[in-house]
Amino acid sequence: LPTFEDFGGNVYIVADQQGFESVVHYVAGQYLKTDSSGAIVDPRLKLKKAVQEINYSKHGITVKTDDGCLYEADYVMVSVSLGLKFRRMETKCLRKMFPDRDVPDATDILVPRWGSDKFFKGGFTSWPIGMDRYEYDLIREPVGRVLLHQRAHQQTLQWLCSWSLSCRSLNLLLPFIF
Repeated sequence: LPTFEDFGGNVYIVADQQGFESVVHYVAGQYLKTDSSGAIVDPRLKLKKAVQEINYSKHGITVKTDDGCLYEADYVMVSVSLGLKFRRMETKCLRKMFPDRDVPDATDILVPRWGSDKFFKGGFTSWPIGMDRYEYDLIREPVGRVLLHQRAHQQTLQWLCSWSLSCRSLNLLLPFIF
């Protein structure tokens, strides 16, 4: 897959009227149970669920969604935006940038309107100055039995390549599930 090193850092947006849901259904259909029409009927796939809390141990995982449902699993794959994962990093970054200054905790943060979506929060990949390949590999590691996948974890270009890497991640995880 092409990387930013191959083509530079320009960002292009592709709009498909079907949206990402069609890609999710295609990828999931490769691994999950479907009916004769191709619709996914596997009860393990949970769509349109907002994860509120994930608790994990060496024995398994419990996922709580904002509608109050609890799910238990041996492994889970979650896709999140950097805006969610690093929501509290702003102050820490400022303190690192200005070590000789007293940087108080943020009392409010202004986010552009596109960041108001609860699933994205306006996060965009921006590696800090001095981040090396070792640190990059560390943020890609699973957290216990939880595999977090997001666009920031890959070097390939654009959002569509994330789906390809999600498939690769899923292929690595499947032997442990089945």
